[in-house]
Amino acid sequence: MPIKRCTLSNGKKGYKYGDSGKCYASREDALKQMRAIKVSKQKHGQGEDESLIDKVVKILEKQIKEGN
Repeated sequence: MPIKRCTLSNGKKGYKYGDSGKCYASREDALKQMRAIKVSKQKHGQGEDESLIDKVVKILEKQIKEGN
């Protein structure tokens, strides 16, 4: 998702990450939000980089450990 232009509540132009969410006055603040979202997804196993193969490998490893 890219950084997009939006309109602040005071009518001035701002920036936001993605289609929804908070509109920030500075592009830098929107970039900080983007980084925070990406870190959060990675910590919770929802990283955008994780391929289907990686997910299958994790499931198989878990099944092997559990003896299934």
